[in-house]
Amino acid sequence: MVDFLISIKKAWDAGGVFIYPIHVVAILSISITIERIYFLYAKSSMNVRSFINQLSPAIARKDFQSALQFCDSIAAPAARIAKALVLRGFSKGSRDDIEATIESALARESHPIERRTSYLSMLANIATLLGLLGTISGLISSFAAAATVDPTQKAEMLARGISEAMNCTAYGLVVAIFSLVCFALMQGKTQSLLDEMKETAFEVRNLLPFNSPNQSEAA
Repeated sequence: MVDFLISIKKAWDAGGVFIYPIHVVAILSISITIERIYFLYAKSSMNVRSFINQLSPAIARKDFQSALQFCDSIAAPAARIAKALVLRGFSKGSRDDIEATIESALARESHPIERRTSYLSMLANIATLLGLLGTISGLISSFAAAATVDPTQKAEMLARGISEAMNCTAYGLVVAIFSLVCFALMQGKTQSLLDEMKETAFEVRNLLPFNSPNQSEAA
């Protein structure tokens, strides 16, 4: 373990100036990933089928308060969409009112789920480009050394420049791969949650009582 840490320290020292912005990108990627994992997996997920099975009896017996309390007990976007539909349905809304509520609720709840995930893809590209810049910087140093330094120091300067180039490239690629893998995972979970929200909205819509257009006009 100690030897591994020492080798990491040597690679860091050999990476040159571009190793620092790559490290900043790594910290940002890790921070966004942790926040998205907590939000998407811990705060936004729920079992849609179980939720509908427990909500439908309250709607069937027109127990407005029980239905709202059950929706409030689950801190997930799909549950908030269901609550908005229950409020609209029990206020004698028409089918058009219900459909409008679905659209607005989906738009409102989709934004927090989708935000920041796309940054991971951007950070992966930045890490790759910074690694390339570090590579170019190291090669420039190597060729400059070959042309100007004393022959006795030439091998050391060449080795230092090549080491800078390779370490920056390696670190940039590691950060980029990590960011892309996390982006793929978060994107998949995001799409799964959006599908769950739509499924919940349509399931609750089918359970709700609503006025037909003729009934609304008569009222």
